[in-house]
Amino acid sequence: MATAIIRNPGEGLVKGGQMHHALGDKRVIILMICILVNLVGRLTVAYAQDANSVSETSKYQTEKMVSLWDSLVTVKMEAHGVPGVAVVAVSGDAILYSKGFGYANTEAGLPVQPDQTIFRLASISKVVTATAVMIAAGEGAVILREDVNSYLNEFRVPDRNGSVINLRHLLTHTAGFDDKYIGKSVPTHKSTPSLESYLQEDLPDRVMPPGEIFSYSNQGIALAGYVVGEATGQDFAAYCAQHLFTPLQMPAATFRLEEVNHDRLAMGYVDQNGTKIPFPVDHLKDYPAGQLLATPNEFAHFMMMHLNRGKFKDNRILEDSVVASMQSVQFKHHPRLHSAVGYAFMLWEHNGIRIVGHDGGYPGIQTRMWLMPDKGMGIFIAVNQLAGDFMNEISYGFIDRFFQTKENGTADQPAGRQANDDITGLDEPVDRFTGTYRMTRYPRATMDKMGVLMGQVGHELTLWQDRENHLMMFDHTGNERRLVQVEPLLFRSLDDDYYMSFRENNSGSITHLFTDGVSAFEKTSWVYTAGVQRYVWGICLLALFGYFIIYLLQNLRSGKSAPTTVDHWVGWGSGLLLLHFLQVGLVVNLLIPHSQLMGGFPYGLPDVMYFVQLFPWLAAGFSLVFIYQIVKRWREGGNFGWWAGYYGLFVVTLVIYFNVLHYWNLLGFRF
Repeated sequence: MATAIIRNPGEGLVKGGQMHHALGDKRVIILMICILVNLVGRLTVAYAQDANSVSETSKYQTEKMVSLWDSLVTVKMEAHGVPGVAVVAVSGDAILYSKGFGYANTEAGLPVQPDQTIFRLASISKVVTATAVMIAAGEGAVILREDVNSYLNEFRVPDRNGSVINLRHLLTHTAGFDDKYIGKSVPTHKSTPSLESYLQEDLPDRVMPPGEIFSYSNQGIALAGYVVGEATGQDFAAYCAQHLFTPLQMPAATFRLEEVNHDRLAMGYVDQNGTKIPFPVDHLKDYPAGQLLATPNEFAHFMMMHLNRGKFKDNRILEDSVVASMQSVQFKHHPRLHSAVGYAFMLWEHNGIRIVGHDGGYPGIQTRMWLMPDKGMGIFIAVNQLAGDFMNEISYGFIDRFFQTKENGTADQPAGRQANDDITGLDEPVDRFTGTYRMTRYPRATMDKMGVLMGQVGHELTLWQDRENHLMMFDHTGNERRLVQVEPLLFRSLDDDYYMSFRENNSGSITHLFTDGVSAFEKTSWVYTAGVQRYVWGICLLALFGYFIIYLLQNLRSGKSAPTTVDHWVGWGSGLLLLHFLQVGLVVNLLIPHSQLMGGFPYGLPDVMYFVQLFPWLAAGFSLVFIYQIVKRWREGGNFGWWAGYYGLFVVTLVIYFNVLHYWNLLGFRF
């Protein structure tokens, strides 16, 4: 063996070199394995430490969340006296927090249980309806930009100046519909009309051009739901059950009140002079806009799906791009305004946190759903009473404390104009922007327009000019806010990060104001502002009362002071108008429950209103006879003396008062 190796030194060297490299490779491999084992060990330890750290962090955050919600809700419930509250917070596919407070039914002593108690979600239903529309669009059943009339078989939405509306307009509340509250609900299932019948008979007129002005519309969302039913050949409620509630594992969820286990249904309450009056859940004729019923824990699944970009567990409900479009800006009055609307979702920021959400409110219920996609979290709150202040205090209070945002609720903003402001020629007087503006959402054609006078709808905003040429307004706390023009038709506040834009017509007159939210206001003549109209109405009533008293006093006298034929018409005309006013007041205050007044006559007006509404026409008839008698006597050479002024003043009062009645839809049967 040795000689062989010596004799063939090259071969031996070669074999020896192979053996050497082989041994070296093994050592390297062993070394690498050792290093890898050590590295894996270190990584495993590090991962375990990191997992423990994450676990500890999650545990801390959960404990912090529980403590915050428990303390906030408990304290604020006592302060506001609300009967029952359910709160749910979600992240990913998990419910992080779920708890009920107080009672779902105080009379029966039933506590609020988020996994059992069924709430009506009110206007949060609109986001669910919009989701159903997007599912139908994904299936090709509907097209968002198609004229809605192409899907309607039994009725049509009238064109307005040649313009048509589509599902995109409906989902962004820009179809331009008038509003109406009278008769939108019924107390029993038997008296509930079909969605088709309701829309065919009660769909309001279009009063604004489509795609230009935001005006919140229940009927518009209801029409969107109806279109889905027509396009798919399936009842809308059934369509949602199949395509949403079943895959989202929401067995109790439904748009049909008659399908609900009423033993689990939260009783609503309205506050009347400090007393909680039960307001049972009624049947909404425009049910896709506000009738969804679900337990808070089940509705959490819907929030998870939207937070997870269309997926719930293993079920794909919507495509990622569709969810993104729903939660992104689809309409905004001006690019620099802070808030916008997606497809039914409202979009805004609070202290740097992006919120995608929707609220709901109706006599006996207040709800809120906020998604914070950048934080991966969503919250849902339901209260069985209208309680807006309570809702704001606990929801904003939670966000500010949990995410440790600024307490002032506004972003830092230096005063004065900014470098990107186009201020060329913007120092002219701002008087053309001053005046009173009324929110576009109010009834224009029906008697519930009176809600503007009572401050329930059509809220008004007044702007004025100060000595330094600032446009002035009051903020929500009652403090004065100074605004300067930074772009044509765009103003920014010097006192906080607030913007306001305006719209003008072809002649340059200002027609609309748009707030930093999505609200739109239309400019209103000072004569027809709610404040002036209250004074005008009151003065006219005092004058009519004076005419009637003079007539009664004349009846007590004899001779020249006794009432003439003309005086009788004055007395009867003024008396009938006074009686009409008193009768309307009696009907509204005695025959209509307080809870219905809060909802704008949702069950309609009693039949006696047809009788009451005859009185202005009778008064008008007597007034015409009075004018005829005056003209006749004047032509016959009659001398009225000082009574001429009296009769003239009566005519002026009649003209003004009938104008008031006409403006507020109190002439005729406009209900």
